[in-house]
Amino acid sequence: MTKTVSGFLGQNQDSLKSQTFKLFVGKFVSLFFQMLTPVVLTRLLSRENYGLYQQILLLCTFVGPILIWGMNTSLYFFFPTAEHKVNQLLSQTLLFLVVTGTLFFPILVFGKGFFAKILSNQSFYEFIIPCALYIFFYIQSDLIENLFVVEKKSNFVVTFLIVSSFLRAGFSIAAYLVFRSVAAQIWGLVIHLGLQTLFLWGYLLHHYRIRFDPFHWDKTYFRAQLRYASPVGWSGLIGNIGVKIDKFILSHFFSRTDFAVYSVAFFRVPFINILFPSIGNVIVPQIVRFGKDKNFSEARRLWHKMILVFALITIPFVFYSFFTAREMLVLLFSDKYLSSIGIYRLTLLTFFVQILARGTIITAFGETRYLFKVQLISTLTGSLLGYFLVKRFGIWGAAWTAVFIFYLSGWLQVYKSKKILNLDFAAWLPWKDLGKIFAISSLAVPVFFVFKWLALNRLLFLALTFLVYFLVIYRLYIHFGYTEFIDFVKNTLKTKTVARKIP
Repeated sequence: MTKTVSGFLGQNQDSLKSQTFKLFVGKFVSLFFQMLTPVVLTRLLSRENYGLYQQILLLCTFVGPILIWGMNTSLYFFFPTAEHKVNQLLSQTLLFLVVTGTLFFPILVFGKGFFAKILSNQSFYEFIIPCALYIFFYIQSDLIENLFVVEKKSNFVVTFLIVSSFLRAGFSIAAYLVFRSVAAQIWGLVIHLGLQTLFLWGYLLHHYRIRFDPFHWDKTYFRAQLRYASPVGWSGLIGNIGVKIDKFILSHFFSRTDFAVYSVAFFRVPFINILFPSIGNVIVPQIVRFGKDKNFSEARRLWHKMILVFALITIPFVFYSFFTAREMLVLLFSDKYLSSIGIYRLTLLTFFVQILARGTIITAFGETRYLFKVQLISTLTGSLLGYFLVKRFGIWGAAWTAVFIFYLSGWLQVYKSKKILNLDFAAWLPWKDLGKIFAISSLAVPVFFVFKWLALNRLLFLALTFLVYFLVIYRLYIHFGYTEFIDFVKNTLKTKTVARKIP
């Protein structure tokens, strides 16, 4: 018999903090393998071939999320209340993904000349079939994590993230080692996604008895899901263009070698990539509650707390990454990518926008339409600016375009938050604390020059500077009274108790 939603929700009812911790661990390990893949591939492949590999993935990862059109995300809204309609909900979601993936196949085939021109890469023709299959399997297998989350199966999510990222890295690297071609690598990724899709189908057939029988479905239910998903889809489309427009422009005007250098410059350490959602999962729900109650003072208080928690970790991390950029990138990617160092340092500036939790207040107070406008404005402006900057300055122009789009979008959102909360400039952001954290991070900078003077090998330099720099930062935080925030971060990442009130 088909299992009901309530049945699933009754199993393994983990607390919010427990789920957050497990997801943090899963995403950390997953991102570690994602980080490992380029580290290995940049050493195995020439810069030209690595650039080709990144170009193919750029196209696939651009199209895939667009074709999903917010349907996977809609499960967070519909699944908890689906009850007897859960079979139709999952069936119509999967059918939508199958149809969009199938329809894109002829578009890719007949438009191969257009896509090859966009990428400025005539080698693209031999990748048409694997690209189409990659996208087809990707948009279906992407549903797995969403499904496990709405089922409250955090253990399954963690296992899936770890196994999936491990297999992805393994298939990609092994395919190149065996066949020595980029095409084989893409086929390796296709096989990996195909296996995940087979698992998804087996899971849905076993647990939910899904079937594609739209003539017996409640049409209004399907239309309701589409109405909910469409704004997410449009927002994702515009946002995806904004995130990747610099890469497409660079790919069109410059060589695959330049694109490889640019790809390495956007390397990110896994811990920071999962810090923001892990902390946000605890704080944001409380801000949303205050937003619904129109409690402006409490919403502002928690928003500022969130900013400070982000800043305490991120600002010193940016300082560390800036002063160790050369040693880190050469150690990970070899000296073939020395030209990535300056671009890498420039892109670190985007973290200063991320710490402002820019969309939190807008979402909490139900002003989500404004987010779409922000994405549209920043994408259009960035596209026009990027076209001229990339043609004039190459990869540096692309990097400045990416930073500009990030800052424009961030400023518009933070300014809107100021208007929603009716704040003056002094109360807008926690200026004093942010300035203090910048000052603390700067005070510890001499550590890097001392260890550079000692002329240590790269690995020892990175390890010792990390240990000493962050130990100094930690002691200064305690001295200036930031223990409350440090304790909160520790509890968020390791405590398995019910979510507590934020001090």
